[in-house]
Amino acid sequence: YGQKSLGVTGSLRNMGSFYFRKGDYAKAEACYSRVIAIWEKAPGGESWLPSTLNSLADIAVRKGDFAKAESLYSRSLSLAEKASGQNNYVLLGTLGMLAEMLLRSGNYAEAEALYQRSIDLGEIAQGNNPGYVNPALEGMALLHLAKGDTPRAISLFTRMAEESESRVTKTLGSGSERQKLLFMQGRVSAETDLILSL
Repeated sequence: YGQKSLGVTGSLRNMGSFYFRKGDYAKAEACYSRVIAIWEKAPGGESWLPSTLNSLADIAVRKGDFAKAESLYSRSLSLAEKASGQNNYVLLGTLGMLAEMLLRSGNYAEAEALYQRSIDLGEIAQGNNPGYVNPALEGMALLHLAKGDTPRAISLFTRMAEESESRVTKTLGSGSERQKLLFMQGRVSAETDLILSL
C-alpha cells in the first residue's frame, strides 16, 4: 500500500457514501472495508479510521445488527480518543452515534452516559459554536422523551433553540459579509434537506 493506494481512499469513501444513500449496503460496505484495509496498513493511518468505521457501523445499524455496530463504534471511539485526546469533532460524533444506537436498542442508561459525555466535551470545545453541543442535546432530549420525561426533553430542546438563536444573532450581527452569506447558505441548505426528507 503506497501513496497510490492512499490517494484512492477519498474516492472509495465517496462511492461508499453514494451507495449508502442509495440503500445498496453491500456495495457501500465493500468500499468502506477497502478504505479501512488501506488505512490499517498505512503509517499513521489509525487517525483516519474513525469516520470510516462509523460509516460501517451506520450500515450495521440500518441492517439491525446492533452488536456489530456497537463493536465498530467502540473501536472508532477508542481510536478517536487516542488520536485527538478529548476535544475532537469526530470523537463527539462517534459518541453521539454510539449513544443513538444504544438508544434505539433500548439501552437508555449507557446512551444517557454517552450523550452526557458528548455534551460535556462539546461545551469545552464549542467556544461560540453550539454546533458542537446541539446534536448531543437533541439526542439527550429524544432519550428523555423515550423515557417519558417530557419536561426534561422540552428543557433540552429549549436550550438547543436558545443556543442556535444566539449563534445566529452573533453571526449576523458581527460577522463579515462573507461569513453571513456562508452561514445563511448553510442554514438554507440544512432547511432544504429537512424539507426534502419530509
